[in-house]
Amino acid sequence: MGFDSFQLVLDPHQPVYFSGQMLKGYVLCSASEPLSCKKITVKVKGKAKVQWTESHGKNSSTYSAKEKYLDVRHQVWCGSGNDNKLPIGEHRLPFSVVLPPGLPSSFESTAGRVRYSLKAESDQPWSLDVLDKKYFSVNCIYDLNINPLSRRQIYGEKNKTLCCLCCVQGPIHLMMQADRTGYVPGESIVLSGEVVNNSRSTIKYSEVKIMQQIKYITPSKSKSEIRTVQRVYRPQIQAGERDEWAAILVPIPAVPSSFLQHCNIIEIHYCVRLMAKLGLCKVAKLDLPIIIGSIPLRNAPSTQLPEGERAVMGGTILTTSLRQPHQFNSNPSNLNPPVPRHPSAPTTYDSAPPPYSDAFLPDDYKNVSPPSYASCVFSQDVRTRAMGRQGPARQTHSSHNSDNDDGGFAPQYITFVGAAIINHYKYRTSVTIDEHC
Repeated sequence: MGFDSFQLVLDPHQPVYFSGQMLKGYVLCSASEPLSCKKITVKVKGKAKVQWTESHGKNSSTYSAKEKYLDVRHQVWCGSGNDNKLPIGEHRLPFSVVLPPGLPSSFESTAGRVRYSLKAESDQPWSLDVLDKKYFSVNCIYDLNINPLSRRQIYGEKNKTLCCLCCVQGPIHLMMQADRTGYVPGESIVLSGEVVNNSRSTIKYSEVKIMQQIKYITPSKSKSEIRTVQRVYRPQIQAGERDEWAAILVPIPAVPSSFLQHCNIIEIHYCVRLMAKLGLCKVAKLDLPIIIGSIPLRNAPSTQLPEGERAVMGGTILTTSLRQPHQFNSNPSNLNPPVPRHPSAPTTYDSAPPPYSDAFLPDDYKNVSPPSYASCVFSQDVRTRAMGRQGPARQTHSSHNSDNDDGGFAPQYITFVGAAIINHYKYRTSVTIDEHC
């Protein structure tokens, strides 16, 4: 006979944890008869991993790197003195672990991740060990107020001459500007700009995208990936016509902060891209860097909207201009935003997520509007081998459930849940890897 139930419980449960906080909970298990068990252990781990394979003809090369941030083992029950027998009945075995400083934010992507796990495991002689495993989200605080570039206005313009069947067409003119560089998830970028079609062809559509630029680093090679986290698009622009983007709001979805501080094998940057597409490989685009943090700028104009006026975040939106364009100083800036000295530094919202309890928030959030939380736009189903929800616990070899986390996970991030008010929009789930020519 084995356990009737075996469950790992976080108490209190938090959607997001921070360095310096205490991870608390208990192992809840029960047995209908005395059970042979040497010990029950809780393991808390945090690590980063990158890995990808490249093919070279008949040969292939795999590149990988790992980092470990957290590795704590806590024995919650010992069988010595009890003849290695767990008594009959239900048992609540508590544990607590203080999360160390310098933990990077949870992160998931195609070739890399930063992941934190919690595992309870029994050691039973002559029997299959029983375990329960959970993942939890960690956020590294990034205060935009520490970085002076966060307040800098952004501006850029570009002329792109496209060729079609060896015939040079007139240039496509792109211009884009915004009142600042730094934002937090839930805010919206207030963008103004224009697309001027001086070619002889119709522009199929134009769009503004928030791009997540990822760099994976190994000792022998690095790799880059670009993902689209938000899109706002406009319909056709006929030859010789001009389309104005007048104070369009582009919502920032739930994503990790820029730079992915304290992780040395994954870097994250963000940019906003204005793009005009004529044909299969005829694209004109303009990129401007932005910074995404977790503590919003003080005294910055609010781009959050009242309850009930939130639009879909992390998807594709067809929109029209809302009001007259903002007038900004045209001072282009191509500076790469530095990491501030601060030490810690999509989902559809039919209604707002529950507010994040002040009791669980670090002091950094005491002077800002109450935040909420949301799952990352690159959500995946969690395929942990967790057991013991109700009824008999599943038993498995520990070696079979190794520390190789092969399941998906959807991290959660602090967000201020603002979005654009949009008069006419269409939404479809659309989180894509950018593959434009």
